[in-house]
Amino acid sequence: MAKDVLLTGERQRIKDQKSTSVKANSLLMMLREKSAAEFDSFLKTLSETGQQSVADVVHQALYTIAQTGQNPLRISDGNSAYSI
Repeated sequence: MAKDVLLTGERQRIKDQKSTSVKANSLLMMLREKSAAEFDSFLKTLSETGQQSVADVVHQALYTIAQTGQNPLRISDGNSAYSI
C-alpha cells in the first residue's frame, strides 16, 4: 500500500482470507491486473523489505514464461493444473 500498488479494499480482501496460501493467491491474482509500473514497484518493494528471494522467484517465473511460454507457477498432473 505504501507504494500505491494495492488499494485499501484490496489489502483488506487479502487480510480477510484465512490461510496464507489463499492470501498469496489473492495477491497474485490482484497483481495480474496491475500496470507494469505498479508490478515493478511491487518487486522493488519486496527487495527493499528483505524479500529479495521472493522477488527473484517472480523474476525467474517471468523469464521462464517469456522464453518458453510455460508458467512455472502452474503444475499439471495430466488432468488438472494447480497454481503454486
